[in-house]
Parts: sequence; structure tokens; C-alpha cells
Amino acid sequence: MLCPYPNRVGPVHQPPRRSRPDRGSCITFSAGEWATPFGRTQRTGTDVNCRCCSVCRFRPTHAERNTAVSLYEGYFDCDRKFQHCKIAYDRLNEQWEVLWTEFGKLNGKPFPVKKFGVEASKAESIAFAEELDVRHTFMQRRLSEELKDNPEPPKSALFAEPGVTFDHTLHCWVALGRVRGRPAARAFSADYHGYEGALKRASDFRTG
Repeated sequence: MLCPYPNRVGPVHQPPRRSRPDRGSCITFSAGEWATPFGRTQRTGTDVNCRCCSVCRFRPTHAERNTAVSLYEGYFDCDRKFQHCKIAYDRLNEQWEVLWTEFGKLNGKPFPVKKFGVEASKAESIAFAEELDVRHTFMQRRLSEELKDNPEPPKSALFAEPGVTFDHTLHCWVALGRVRGRPAARAFSADYHGYEGALKRASDFRTG
């Protein structure tokens, strides 16, 4: 498994030759540290540049390894403002977290310092918040255009039979039926089959 962040590689210190073929190296430590793709770590320094890749982390991962670091003033404050989400630092779990509300439900995506590093965790959370903001803005614009073209819902939505519901998150019709005598659920995408086509397939699965 190769490291997804090759640009964060520190000074390269090659490990000793192995008797078995190497499956690819992942040199991600600085200050004289190197890691093997099998999870073993040779320690000759302290600073760590990248720990996103699983082979770059210490083993066992649950063990505490407190390291003294220097943080700049204002590290725990984020001045970036987003329209559909916000970024907060969780001191208990030591992680940056992106929070947003979707369909009345509070969602959160954590970026732990233990996994990404001190600076990278904050940078990754900001990048994810920017991407999330753009995506929600596009979805709202698309929904407003659909409502402008068709302000009234289709009549088929008012006469959906019991056991067939429309999932706005997945944008598909979900039908509850039975397969070989066992209860099952099937989802039919309105984007792929069309609104009426997905409803017809869901009704057929329900009755069949």
C-alpha cells in the first residue's frame, strides 16, 4: 500500500534489505524515521509528517504517545465562514470536525490529529468544508430550478401505494416487498430510470 501523500515525504532513510520481496515502501517520517509496509517502525527521530496511510501509523494505534509540540497563536480558532457548514475543534477527542445539517439531521465528519497530523487535520477539514459548501449550493440551485419548472408535485406522488416511499436523500423510490418469502427492500433511482419509471418499477416490485 503506497502513501496517498507522496509530497509530504521527509528525509529518506532506506530500511535494511529484506529476504522476502518488498511490496512497496512508504517513507513518511522525518528526522530520521522510516516505516515499512508491514507496520514495523524504525525510530531514530520524533517528527512525523504524514500518518494518513495506515502503514505509517504507530502500532498499536490505541496506545497513548504524548508528544510535545508548539502551536501558533490562534490554532484552535477558525476564521473561515461557510454558508452550509461550520468547523469546530473537539478538545476531548483532539480532532477538527466539520458540522452541517442535511434533511433535518446533524452530520459531522471528524479529522483526528492523531491520523492527519497537527496542521494537516485543520487543512483537510477546511478543504472538505469548501467542497461541501459548493455541493450544497449546487443542489439548492438545481432544486430551485426544478420547482420553477414544475411548482406542483406530480400526481403519482399523491397516489403512491403503501410500502412505496420516495427517499429525498437518495432521490429514489424505495419499495418494501418479499424475495423468496423473505422481506426485502429495493431502491429505484429517479435519476437513472426517471421519476415515473422508478415509481413503476417500485410498484411492480411491491406487488410482485
